[in-house]
Amino acid sequence: MKEFTLPDGRVIKVGEFDADSIIVEFEEHVPHKLVFPKKLKPREVAEEVKKYLYGYDDPETGEHVDGYFDRIKKKKEREKEWWK
Repeated sequence: MKEFTLPDGRVIKVGEFDADSIIVEFEEHVPHKLVFPKKLKPREVAEEVKKYLYGYDDPETGEHVDGYFDRIKKKKEREKEWWK
């Protein structure tokens, strides 16, 4: 299993899940796992995970696609507004 450190210091672990796929585990505060095709190299998996967590700019439209942390932040903001 290889570990990669993301820009904000979070660590992801990339390991073999079975013969056809790769599983990526996150630290405790990200409560799920992602599965990718086995043909991806660990560095490519790390790049895909960064896109998933932090979002990315769509090459066709130029618009930012929200990542996991963006969605969590927006959800918390909506909950705050609901309680007002």
